[in-house]
Amino acid sequence: HVFGRYWGDAPPPPMSALDSDPPHCVASIGSFSKLTGPGLRFGFCLTKSQELRSRLQGKGFFISGGGLCPYVGSLMEMALEADLLRPHLDKIRACYGHKCERLLKVLRSDLRVGELVNTTGGFFVWIGLPPSTDILELDAALEREGVRVRLYEEANGRKGARLCFALASAEDVEEGGRRCARILNATQNSHNG
Repeated sequence: HVFGRYWGDAPPPPMSALDSDPPHCVASIGSFSKLTGPGLRFGFCLTKSQELRSRLQGKGFFISGGGLCPYVGSLMEMALEADLLRPHLDKIRACYGHKCERLLKVLRSDLRVGELVNTTGGFFVWIGLPPSTDILELDAALEREGVRVRLYEEANGRKGARLCFALASAEDVEEGGRRCARILNATQNSHNG
């Protein structure tokens, strides 16, 4: 899991590492997006299968760029060879960890409804919402206050909100969390009172 790489947890091995016996038929696909920065659409494949490696390495888009982000691919290759990713990861671990902690602190202090799901990495904090939550009403109330979150309702009826802290400043993340908590509380109070 990529998220553990942010804050220093020992990540589990990729699935391809568990493929210890021939014929080695497992491949793990990953993305540099979470390792280098949100929005970077460039990935990698890990496998012990010599057959799969041979098939992929012989393709033009792997050996010449062929239109699959050749510039980004060249930059990532140079960064990996020069071990530039490690200091970058240390920096973003600290940055994202700081923003996440500020958001969690505000939500723990101000949020009176829902269940705060603590996060151990990644770009999001999750809030489980009460079943009585009107997702459309809540979405409209959040939009009026300039707060954008991802609201969802699962097939089993479970509802929630996903708050992203990756792209905003720490101050904006904190203010957004404060507004979000206020709106969630008020929306829920209007249904209960």
